[in-house]
Amino acid sequence: APDPALDGLRPNERRVMALLTAWTHAAAELIGPDGSGPRRGFARVSLMRQLGETQALSMRDARARYFDQAGLGSDGGYGASWVRLQLGPLSLAFPNTAARVRAVRYHDLHHVLTGYETDWIGECEISAWEIAGSCRGFLAAWALNLFAFSAGCILAPRRTFRAFVRGRHETNLYARADLDEVLDLGVDEVRGELCISAAGGAPRSWDRAVFLGWFLVSVWHVVLWLLVLVGLPIFIVSSWFSSPGLA
Repeated sequence: APDPALDGLRPNERRVMALLTAWTHAAAELIGPDGSGPRRGFARVSLMRQLGETQALSMRDARARYFDQAGLGSDGGYGASWVRLQLGPLSLAFPNTAARVRAVRYHDLHHVLTGYETDWIGECEISAWEIAGSCRGFLAAWALNLFAFSAGCILAPRRTFRAFVRGRHETNLYARADLDEVLDLGVDEVRGELCISAAGGAPRSWDRAVFLGWFLVSVWHVVLWLLVLVGLPIFIVSSWFSSPGLA
């Protein structure tokens, strides 16, 4: 049925308002009715409920349990050719590059250490946590995290900000060259070494400024990728059709 709120608007204005309304409804589905996180249809797995207590486990055993409960396979999906993401009825896929696999080996251990979920909002949170602590030379981690960080700032800004502040007070594993050594350590031992705790730290005024700065960086990152992925093909096609040989 026509939306009475669109009455009196021009056709282009109606299209824009309809698109904004659709985006609002999609965001509501992702966040959930109480704003605490995605509805069940969007959540892949609840990490903290499924993993249970990991303090007494080694990092290797905790990661294996994480792989099992998240349905990632025995190798965590590192050997797959493509990575598939499900957003409601929409299925997205992108190549599982060597750079992405290198980064996600650290990323998965960060899930085990921090307890952030593997649903959409949890991925936004852990992306904020990793950015705050620096992804160092892992370019794939920077690229993917900035996408999730920008989404988190819109879909769950408070939780994303808390995760960012926590990352500013704690340390991540990206500085480690050898993960095999980490895998043989206990979960609690690594958490203690990296100063990781569930409480995190209280935000400081400087944290807010840095958070805003990274949000602006993430927006530019998304815009640039959209220009490359959408604008460049359009430019190539339009140039081809406007070439003299096709006139």
